[in-house]
Amino acid sequence: MNVTVKTAKFTAAPDVVFDFVSKIENLPLWATNYAKSVRKDGDTYYVETSMGEIIQEFVTNEEFGAVNMNAGPSRDQLWSWYIRIFSDLFGGSILNFTALQMPGQNDVDFTAQCAVLEEEFENIRTAIAS
Repeated sequence: MNVTVKTAKFTAAPDVVFDFVSKIENLPLWATNYAKSVRKDGDTYYVETSMGEIIQEFVTNEEFGAVNMNAGPSRDQLWSWYIRIFSDLFGGSILNFTALQMPGQNDVDFTAQCAVLEEEFENIRTAIAS
């Protein structure tokens, strides 16, 4: 299993970045290569991806700036990627994104998924600036 950690600096305060990133409805606004749309059915969120529809859930903790992004084909087959947002001590924030390779996912596909994280950071910057 491969692990990739990407870090980005934001001029916005941690609470601003957290407020945007922690809302699952905003996923298609910043994870544009992953999430085409989000829909809610009861208590379950579904994300339309290029590979089809999957279950998506966010487990969040604002105090710790934590967003655990869990996704998969069913509730018992969820895989997690982790976001941590914290102060840069100068009024801005740092976002760490930890990506874990899913079981059965080949190295090429995992590397391609991680390659778009820089673009997603720019999407976040643009969205929170408007």
